Amino acid sequence: MRKPDPEAPLCDCDHLWQCSKDPENPIIFDAEMNEFHLKYGSHSIMIYYCHFCGGRAPADSKRASRFTEPTVTERIRLMELTQNIKTLDQALEILGPPDHDFPVGESWTEPAKDDQPETTVFYRNLSYHHLSDTAEVRVRVYPTDRVQFRFVSKYVRPEKNKS
Repeated sequence: MRKPDPEAPLCDCDHLWQCSKDPENPIIFDAEMNEFHLKYGSHSIMIYYCHFCGGRAPADSKRASRFTEPTVTERIRLMELTQNIKTLDQALEILGPPDHDFPVGESWTEPAKDDQPETTVFYRNLSYHHLSDTAEVRVRVYPTDRVQFRFVSKYVRPEKNKS
């Protein structure tokens, strides 16, 4: 995903702030992350630009501080650990049982084109938290039982104030 242009001028019309104060408006401000979001149902999308003036939303998001940053050495270690694993059976044999198994972990929808209808495919996902201190190893399982690996930074919970 393309990130906002850091050189773009900041929003100075306060429209996002005003919208976020209206409980009936889907624009919310997440004070913990210092970000605006468009909320729909139980989901939300981060807002990068003001829809009124076109200015950039606050640039000092705290999101990066909430995730670990695996070192290059750690990424290489995980790549070497997983590079020869091609099937679900191999993944389970080499990595052991996952910390989480999501039978319908994600989906991909191909839009309709020509005379073919829209098609949605669901993928099983496995998640390994215990293989690394700084990265979660995620495994996408294709319908053919072939696998694909991703290494995702781990979420760091903010410390609670000790009063």
